Amino acid sequence: MALSSSFRERLEHMEQTRNQRLSLLQAEKEVQANKYQVLQSKLSSVRLIERRCLRLDHKIASQHVVVSSLMAEIDRLSYGYAAVLQQFRFVQPICRQICVHEKISLRDCLLMVCSCKELSIAIAKSKNWGMCVRVYVSGYKLT
Repeated sequence: MALSSSFRERLEHMEQTRNQRLSLLQAEKEVQANKYQVLQSKLSSVRLIERRCLRLDHKIASQHVVVSSLMAEIDRLSYGYAAVLQQFRFVQPICRQICVHEKISLRDCLLMVCSCKELSIAIAKSKNWGMCVRVYVSGYKLT
């Protein structure tokens, strides 16, 4: 049975259209695959950046802890300095009064003031600074 030429043309045209559509679908599939690869690459980059950000956040948090610790140490040392300074200011006039009252020579007076600095260090290390002063004053030999 012979097919009519118009039917055959129509059949060939349908086959050609089908092949074109298949080619377009294959091209679209390749485009989608390329887009998927690009998106996967970008997602990988974003995840890498997120990990870097998390590491930086962790580093910042660690540095905040270090800074807080150092601030606490500074406060503690400032308080200790203020306490030692107050004790030194208490002891220094006593030493000067002894120097004036006993008419000690300037050299001996300077030695006594230097010893006051040593006393202030001893006081800083001691809990009972009043006792340190009494021991210090009673132990000083006047010339």
